[in-house]
Amino acid sequence: MKKTTKPTSSRTVSAVRAGISSKSTHQNIIIHRQASEIEMKKINWLWPDRIARGKITMLSGNPGLGKSQLIAYITGVITNSGTFADKTECIGGNVIILSAEDDAADTIVPRLKAANANLTKVSIIESVQKNNKQDQQFNLSTDISALEKFLLTYGDVAAIFIDPISAYLGDIDDHKNGQVRSVLSPLSKLAEKYQVAIICISHHNKSGSPEALLRVLGSIGFVAAARAAFAVMKDPDDENRRYFLPLKNNIGNDKTGLVFYIEPVLVDDAIETSRIQWVDGAITKTADEILRLQANPPKKTARDEAKEMMKELLSTGSKNSADVISMIQDAGYSLRTIERVKADLGVISKKIGFEEGWLWHLPKNPSNEHEDRQDSH
Repeated sequence: MKKTTKPTSSRTVSAVRAGISSKSTHQNIIIHRQASEIEMKKINWLWPDRIARGKITMLSGNPGLGKSQLIAYITGVITNSGTFADKTECIGGNVIILSAEDDAADTIVPRLKAANANLTKVSIIESVQKNNKQDQQFNLSTDISALEKFLLTYGDVAAIFIDPISAYLGDIDDHKNGQVRSVLSPLSKLAEKYQVAIICISHHNKSGSPEALLRVLGSIGFVAAARAAFAVMKDPDDENRRYFLPLKNNIGNDKTGLVFYIEPVLVDDAIETSRIQWVDGAITKTADEILRLQANPPKKTARDEAKEMMKELLSTGSKNSADVISMIQDAGYSLRTIERVKADLGVISKKIGFEEGWLWHLPKNPSNEHEDRQDSH
């Protein structure tokens, strides 16, 4: 006689197909929602079309290019509910800063003040006290719950800056994708839960890759977890000019970049610091294009070389125009080239006397070279 097979319940079949023993006392359960039951919502923007609340954003670049000043600038806009460089408005709030590289007293706070940030709305996390023991550095692997409690206590947090992200990973290997994701996943959930923009700062590696996206230090998991990523890059043709460029933007429509300079400034009449000075308008250059120019810079023309020489001569202050012209001509450049370079740089002329001639000096703001010129000689 043929043996009959007893029917198996649908749950058992599902469990077996999932590779789970039907004898197991514990079964993994799929949690799901029907798409029709999910209410759609708009992106909650901090910096419209660039940085979103409830998401992770990456900001990368080589050291010394202005990432920290950019943090101060964005914080200034947030804490004043101000307007960004691209004329978009910010619905602000409080800001939390984690910084492992800059001193709060002599660097971070002076830069925040130079950016007109409301200092009463900025909290700088210094350490975490665990079980009444000695203070330890904040660790994304173990201290997310402590950060969440602080968020609830502090209240109205619009953004958290983590500078650099690699300093707060604990024992995590930042080159291993799986380990990076294990840290960023809870961070992403925290951002979404409290609608906070989390901006993670990173350096660039030295891979030599022509793709700027692959220059972000560590695993590609950092950029993959972020909904938007930006790079601060140096203009190959201008030592002082910086680009703020999108590397990826999965949620915003704006693919353009911005240009800025770093300018020195005094705060409280005694403390030297620096801040960002934006150049009006957006640019369409991509980060990949800038990388290619940096790797293969165009050959400098006589005009470019003369411009560099004039900038260097005037960088220390005003000079007699006759002396400047004489030195540049002695280097082999024509008077016509010198006149063009003077116009390019927006050099300002000031009459100092009938016999003494003219003084030349560079404009105070290099981003507005052609403004506020006096009559030239």
